[in-house]
Amino acid sequence: MTGVMTALSGYEPWALVRLAALVGLGLVLALATLPLLVLGLLGVRSLAAIQRAATRITPAVPAGRAGGVQ
Repeated sequence: MTGVMTALSGYEPWALVRLAALVGLGLVLALATLPLLVLGLLGVRSLAAIQRAATRITPAVPAGRAGGVQ
């Protein structure tokens, strides 16, 4: 820790505050987008599974009789 303080001792205090804020913001954004990335990947997989299942379903009513009263 003393090595870090020695390395940063030449900077202005406000520059260190800005640096800490930017690093913290970067960490928050990275941690906030990680679950969205995971959910997005899972959603793409489940959407593909739904589409595959939908292509296997055959209509219960013949195409000519799908309308209402004729």
